[in-house]
Amino acid sequence: MTPLLLVLLVCLVIYTSFTWILPRGVAWLVKRKYKIHLRVGHISLPYFILRDVIISKNGFTIEIEEITVRSSLFSSDVAKLLAVMMHDVRINKDVPVCPTRMNQVKSNPMDFRNRKVPPMIITFVQFMAVHIENLNLLALGDGWLANGSAESLSLDGSVVHGARTLLVGATVAGGAMKLLRHASDACLSQVSFAGNVEATIQAQGELTVEKLNVGVTQCEGSGGLALVQFVRDRKSGGSPREDDLQDGSSQEILARLTPIIPKDLSMKIGSSSIIVGREDPVLTGLEGTMKNLLVTMRFSPDSGQTSLSLNLEGLSVRGKLPVLSLHSLSISSKLRDNTLTIDTRLATLSLTYDHRDWESFLSGQPPGIPTSRVSSPSRIPWI
Repeated sequence: MTPLLLVLLVCLVIYTSFTWILPRGVAWLVKRKYKIHLRVGHISLPYFILRDVIISKNGFTIEIEEITVRSSLFSSDVAKLLAVMMHDVRINKDVPVCPTRMNQVKSNPMDFRNRKVPPMIITFVQFMAVHIENLNLLALGDGWLANGSAESLSLDGSVVHGARTLLVGATVAGGAMKLLRHASDACLSQVSFAGNVEATIQAQGELTVEKLNVGVTQCEGSGGLALVQFVRDRKSGGSPREDDLQDGSSQEILARLTPIIPKDLSMKIGSSSIIVGREDPVLTGLEGTMKNLLVTMRFSPDSGQTSLSLNLEGLSVRGKLPVLSLHSLSISSKLRDNTLTIDTRLATLSLTYDHRDWESFLSGQPPGIPTSRVSSPSRIPWI
């Protein structure tokens, strides 16, 4: 019996060390080195799954129900050395109004010159990837509440060109954002989307964002006059941050932000629709649809040359009757040697204006905006 009891005792010590002592030891090290409060509920064996993880710092609270670590050494489905899988992640953030904090931010404007990418981030991108399922974000402010969610979020990257270039990518599926007002709990606006972001950053030397590609495959949104009134109320309250851009000349502000301004920017938005109207689900004011939008920009800080192009296809706005129809629009602009050149091409523009319809819409009278002629009023479930 003695050997059996000894084996059981050793197993108990090992189990206790992994499930109770190790989580608290890791939390103590993280708090001491990074000043981040970490709490791990327990670790499940034998697959080493972290459960009930809570991370808090600077007003942010991250709650993770489950964290699983996979490796390419043991699974051919994993491309990176370590792949971190997170399930049911909740991020909370309080946004208090603190004049003292705002004054500190104002006295220390953001300056990205002479900044470098931390080596820890380069190591993380080179050997690790993160995949999150069921992500929820909550931001609580003065009189407003912002709620975001995503079915899945994937973060991946790589180091190329002899560790000189850092490629970072993020993919979002089933994303949604909602803005509410505390007093009435009414939804002021809501947007659902899916897309991806890819960035190319100079890994060695000073921080420089070389390329940024943004792709939105689908986008649907809604809003109303309550959102416009909410924005007006926020502006009327005033904020010290509005004067931040007045500190220094435009050249100085541009010099501070040049490192993070993409030198080559590309943004593509696919089929999208936006509904603007009253909160009453029976009524729909205006519905706008767009087939495709492509925006490209090239910025050269050395020569001061900037070019911007916009290509829009299939824009349509309708209410009681069709209001605006545009087949295609192309705008190309270039700024060089303080000379701005703009080239515009327009194809098949149709515009209808009825003062009575707009007057009834802006005054909020329901009879002026029937919904029988609005296409697909139930396409977006929150209307």
